[in-house]
Amino acid sequence: MLIAHKTSSCERGFTLIELMITLGVFAVLTILALPSFNQWIANTKIRSTTESILAGFQLARTEAVRLNRGVRMTLNADTSWSVTEVISGIVVQTRPSAEGSANTTMAVTPVTATTVDFNGLGRVTNLTPITQVDVDSTVIPAAETKELRITINTGGTARACDPSHPSSDPRGC
Repeated sequence: MLIAHKTSSCERGFTLIELMITLGVFAVLTILALPSFNQWIANTKIRSTTESILAGFQLARTEAVRLNRGVRMTLNADTSWSVTEVISGIVVQTRPSAEGSANTTMAVTPVTATTVDFNGLGRVTNLTPITQVDVDSTVIPAAETKELRITINTGGTARACDPSHPSSDPRGC
């Protein structure tokens, strides 16, 4: 016994026209979202670089207090850094520039400074230490990204802040 297969007049699926319209809408939305996505990636890289440099300063200060001797944080122009004991020269930790800081730039204040020395109490001891580091993107214009700043006071405390906020704001510098 053969059973006839009945075809319905309502078929399921998408027509080629419906599929092309959907792909066109998706393409337009992707093109509109791309600049925001690139800006988000640049801001993430700025934050990553800032957090890494801040971690280096905090590590140097912590090690100086822990060891009760001088420890130096050296910051290089390519955003790499190293933490070493001042007297023995033993390297505590280094971070190469290739680790997560692509397409970022930094400006150090004062311009001639490259180090911060911490004593056994965690205070800054060198005469012209780094007092400020500004981190920004090299790919996207500064007006479109969120520049971040690291400040180091003479007491040795380092903190990250946003220079676009007023100083009365906890996020501000």
